[in-house]
Amino acid sequence: MERATHRRNSKRRVAVVIVLLIAIGIPFIRIGILSPRIHPLQPPPPEGALLWSADHETGDLSQWTQGQFGEAVFNTGTGNVAITGDVAHSGNYALSLSISGARGETEAARLLRWHDNPVEGYYSVWFDFPRVYRPAEWWNVFQFKSLGTESDPMWVLNVGNRPDGSMYFYLWDALTNTSYAPLRREDISPKKWTEVTAYYRRATDRTGRITIWQDGVLLFDVDQVQTAIADNVHWGVGNYTDNISPSAVTIYVDDAEIHGVTGKNTP
Repeated sequence: MERATHRRNSKRRVAVVIVLLIAIGIPFIRIGILSPRIHPLQPPPPEGALLWSADHETGDLSQWTQGQFGEAVFNTGTGNVAITGDVAHSGNYALSLSISGARGETEAARLLRWHDNPVEGYYSVWFDFPRVYRPAEWWNVFQFKSLGTESDPMWVLNVGNRPDGSMYFYLWDALTNTSYAPLRREDISPKKWTEVTAYYRRATDRTGRITIWQDGVLLFDVDQVQTAIADNVHWGVGNYTDNISPSAVTIYVDDAEIHGVTGKNTP
């Protein structure tokens, strides 16, 4: 009798948890027997020296190519990256990333930074989303890539929509095709600057780690994972999707920074 009561209580608890997850709009997380840890862990090493920054007050894109061989802007289709004085997180200028006609065709406005390439580092940027957009499946705005035979995405911060339409960030591991729900509910507020900060430990085996905060709130902390396919990391921000409503999208970014970690050398 006692065991039967325990089973009934356990089933009730499971049912309550499922209802709560559905109610707050938490998306699916694929977790297997060998899944990495996705709960909050020991904090990463403290942020170290500034390695690079772009506040766009030069009025051009020169900060993104500073010390870097090659271009920083990679557009696809209608994608366009431009300096704007319409909005700014600080100072007078920011970047606008625009696409149009994203109705089944890939459209992308992207910037990539790879010169700094720390083994462990912090990457941060401020976003301004002027309105609510609705991607059909995925909308890549912040990514880490690694250059092997090709430049392949490793980990991607996507924007999705909750059942009530509000936007939120979710994390995608491109190497294992696994999506991660945020640890806490944090919406993306339109017409408000939002800071995204990531700690990233580069590793070609399962010793990597990625930790992401939104406005200082911990959203993801994934350890014991592969984060690169070679000894390099390309970090980028963008406006990158193949289907979104409305199909013409402009977002703004400003005050991008890369830091090392305290007490450790950069490569």
